[in-house]
Amino acid sequence: MLHKLQKGFQKALTLNKAPKLILKSITNNNIDKEELVSIYKENVFRNLTLVLKEKYSSVCNLVGEQHFRVLCEEYIKENLPTEPSLIYYGKSFINFLRNISASLNLKHLPDIALFDWLWHECRHASEDIPLLPAVLKYSDNVEAINLQLRSSIRLFTTTLPANLVWSLSQETQKGEVVAEKLDVITEKINIMLLRVNFKVEMYFLNDVEYYFLNLFDKKLSLDLVLIALLEKFSITEAEITEILSKFLCLGVFKAG
Repeated sequence: MLHKLQKGFQKALTLNKAPKLILKSITNNNIDKEELVSIYKENVFRNLTLVLKEKYSSVCNLVGEQHFRVLCEEYIKENLPTEPSLIYYGKSFINFLRNISASLNLKHLPDIALFDWLWHECRHASEDIPLLPAVLKYSDNVEAINLQLRSSIRLFTTTLPANLVWSLSQETQKGEVVAEKLDVITEKINIMLLRVNFKVEMYFLNDVEYYFLNLFDKKLSLDLVLIALLEKFSITEAEITEILSKFLCLGVFKAG
């Protein structure tokens, strides 16, 4: 019976009229049953919209509060939560926006949404302990060290203007200002997000650094990473060591 009621309430969120099973289960006679269901629907949509707004604040700033609520309502109807925790609810909102971004004449909207989501993931990633730079100094066989990226690391390549991405990270830009900068033609930029002392930090990376971290993201060992970098780029082992030292100092790695 409980499962049927849950399915009934789920239908009530997407239908204009509440299912009979739900109406029969309501015993409060002081308020019209349809009105009670309507109140329930409004509460669900309002609360889930607030959840999405917290995760996609830049998107909300860009399209405006009212339009954002409309987008959320359409998304929520087809994507109700399936887990008790809402921490990771809304990841598919990116694809939802990607499918409609052309009609909104905002081609960069999916990238902004992805940036918002990765920022959210980085902030809520599990905590771990960074590997100290001394691992290089006192190791007899650096290539054999099993390095892994920390849980909060998020890597992202975009054609968004660098100054726009920076402003998004600082959460200081208004929607209309962001919209003015979206048409700026820019080369791609590589971004790393890392949580440091409970605060998300953003770093711009060159192509070598970005490729370097992506190889670790694919769970390759350090010796294979070295080989791949030497094959792809005109770079020396000394320069790779400098890159490794830089990321160790930033606290990018944890011990595997």
